[in-house]
This record gives sequence, C-alpha cells and structure tokens, in this order.
Amino acid sequence: MNNLKLRETKETGKQEVSKQTKLVLVHQVGRVGSKSVEESVRKSNKTAQVVHIHYLHPENHKKYMEIANGKNAIKKTADAFAYHPGKAHRIVEFLKCNQKNLEHLTVISGYRDPLDHAISNFFQNLSDLVPQCELIPETHETDLKFAQKTFFNLVNKLIKNKRSQRFHTLLGMFAVRGPMSWFDTEMNVYGIDIYKHKPDPDGIITIRGKQVLHIVYKFETLDQQLAKITSMVPGSNNFVEVKTNRARDKEHNDLYTEFRKRFLPTEEMMEYYYNNKYFKHFYANENPHFQFTEK
Repeated sequence: MNNLKLRETKETGKQEVSKQTKLVLVHQVGRVGSKSVEESVRKSNKTAQVVHIHYLHPENHKKYMEIANGKNAIKKTADAFAYHPGKAHRIVEFLKCNQKNLEHLTVISGYRDPLDHAISNFFQNLSDLVPQCELIPETHETDLKFAQKTFFNLVNKLIKNKRSQRFHTLLGMFAVRGPMSWFDTEMNVYGIDIYKHKPDPDGIITIRGKQVLHIVYKFETLDQQLAKITSMVPGSNNFVEVKTNRARDKEHNDLYTEFRKRFLPTEEMMEYYYNNKYFKHFYANENPHFQFTEK
C-alpha cells in the first residue's frame, strides 16, 4: 500500500500525494509544548511527514474568523487567524480523499492544567492584549498591574459570557478560555470520546484504531516523557530532543513568572476552570495548580 504525504504552502494551498511512510498530525490546543513535540518527532523520525494544526472542527473555524473580522483588528494577528481555517480545511479534505489508502496516521495532542493554560495563552498574546507593557525593568511593577487587570477583566467577561465585536476582547476571551472545549470539539473530528480513555501512570492516553494512533500527553510531565512519546510514533528511530517555543525563552518571561508567582484566583475562576469534567478526568486525585485563598 502506498503511504501518503501532505505538503501544502501558504501561497498556493496545494496538496501533493506521494510515497511517504508516515503522516503525523500534531493536533494541539496550543501552549502544551507542541512545537517541541513537533520538532522532536521530525528529527527522530526521518520517514514522517509532520503537520502542526490547532483546529479542525468547523465550530472553531467560525471563532477564528470572528476574531479575524473583529473591530479595530491588528492586521498581522487577524491575518494569522484568517489563514488557519483554510489550512485546516485542506487537511480535512486530504484525509477524506485518501482515507482508504492512508495506512499510518498518528495524531498527537496534549492537555494542561486549565487555569495555567489560560495564563500561558494570555501571555502568548500579551503584545496584542496589553500593548502598554514595555517589558523593561523600570516598568516591571506597572506592567504587572496592567497584565493583572486585563487578565481578570477578560476572565470575568468569559465567565459571564459577555458578547463583543471588538478584536481585542474577542482575542482575549479566546486566549483565556482554557482547553476544556477543545477536547469536546476537536476529538469529535475523529469520532472519539476522550473521556472514555484514562491516562496511564505517566499521564499518557493511547488510543489505537484501524488507521489512526492517538497519543494524548500531559504537559506537566512532557520533559520526562518526550522520548517515550516520540518513540511511540511508527518509524521513530534514534530520539533527538528539541525544546523550542518555551516561555522561559520569551521576552515576557520575567513578567510571566512574577504574574504566576503572585496570582490568586477568585472563587469564580476556580469554579470555571476546575469544576468540570476536563479537570476531573485528566487530573483525577490531583490538586489544581492554583488555589483560592480567603482574603
């Protein structure tokens, strides 16, 4: 059976099918170390075609386009959001058209403490959401206050399900939403109910189907489990570790670290991020990363 290769470019969007031993989709919610996973698989598996994607479900494409078309949008960010649904559509169509011939498909996804994910995603979009932050030592405390105020306002709007057409509000609420709904929608693309599959002692879920191997890993143990995750991909040979796109390497790392250190969630935040099936399933018998403290 011929194996398949998906190659697409931003300029043309063309797909090419040729002999290739493996296809790997790093299908991620974001901020779960996915770039390190992607590059480690690529370096450790010379026969794999690795494609990185965040969303395949049409419901999430609508959210992307809503952000891209928001009022007073920042063009560079809006263009990135607008491009994503087209890329996702090409991948879905490729998989549909080649389903019968596709011998090896590996899908790798990751999960993370939901409130910790929201904070990380907020800081990933910090320059758009809090442009007042100068990220220099002289403005550290002022930057911190700006970031705290903006984050709490966005989460409050999210919890209260506030509606807006403004780009910054749409982007911000999307950034802090947490990973909970991602697993409800994106796993449905494969017809999988992730909540029927429990993590192993290493925090990894493995689902083997006739044509698809799903690997779902725990972000908090990724450094320790990256070699294991990579070796599970068919065709992997010598493990090559690549660590990239980490918070510690970013310009905002000092502010991010201090923000997390001082962070005190509200009762409403604890309810929203932790009292749900996502946290109870993936983090059964574990405490939340952040704790509510009575003032």
